[in-house]
Amino acid sequence: MATNVTPEPSATSPATPAPLDVRGIGCYLLLAFGLTWAIEFAVLILPGIRLDQNPPPWTRAVLAGVMWMPAISAFIVRRWITREGFASAGLRLGPWRVYLTIWLIMPLLFAAIYLITWLAGLGRADLELRQFMSQAQMLAASSGRAFGAASPALILPVLFVASVTVAPVINALFAFGEEFGWTGYLVVKLRPLGKWATAILYGLIWGLWHAPIIFLGHDYPGHPWAGIAFMCPLMIAVGFSQLALRLRYDSVFLTTFLHACLNAQLFGIWGILLVDINPLLGGMTGIIGLALAAPIGAWLLARSTPGFCSGKA
Repeated sequence: MATNVTPEPSATSPATPAPLDVRGIGCYLLLAFGLTWAIEFAVLILPGIRLDQNPPPWTRAVLAGVMWMPAISAFIVRRWITREGFASAGLRLGPWRVYLTIWLIMPLLFAAIYLITWLAGLGRADLELRQFMSQAQMLAASSGRAFGAASPALILPVLFVASVTVAPVINALFAFGEEFGWTGYLVVKLRPLGKWATAILYGLIWGLWHAPIIFLGHDYPGHPWAGIAFMCPLMIAVGFSQLALRLRYDSVFLTTFLHACLNAQLFGIWGILLVDINPLLGGMTGIIGLALAAPIGAWLLARSTPGFCSGKA
């Protein structure tokens, strides 16, 4: 007598892709965008603050603070809305050799980007740091402090050492606020789409999240609308590398460190040495930066095992 037996799934059989958690994604994006944009509208846009026209020093605290809105949003969703907990948040350190590799490669990448920018005639070398000195004097005057000029031979090494020591640590405190949200939550929820679609969609969302401050002159001074359009592919390019790290090592601390090192170099010596750069063309934010960052990130992502990202490759 024949019996119907349901076969056990083979260990080698492909897993059925999980459906998108539309509720979780929707709640997260509503919170992350809503909290961030509400703060930026109330504190920056409504008072008429321009980030490319000598903004008050306190605006830096605002920009640092809103970096924590994605983390707060992800925490709220995980803890109280979907109640899924934090097992999939990637709260693992990852191998120290990867941190060392990121730490060494990031300054070299920026050096190459700004060298190409200079060779292409998209920026002017300011070896005497005249523009930097002028801006420092204005900042000191606005805060009521005296400004003591120093030699470029002293300033540049000090700033470079700071950009690879203190700056990544300080930046990591705020970059974690973004990464716990973006690579700690959003990419996990987008995983049924596969790694390429996940990277592109996550990078696009990440870029649009910056829209208000880009419109106010951050990163792309003088180019409010074009800057928003450029920020999206730039974040996709960086997102390739971020997702590659997340897939391979399942560590949100590694993506935080990459983000922190990138910011440390972006606001380090390169924009001081090379001035009058069109942000749409040269430097990290322009076509030159995109042309170098995107292939590197795509190569890393192509070599990454799907890992936690089940479903399509």
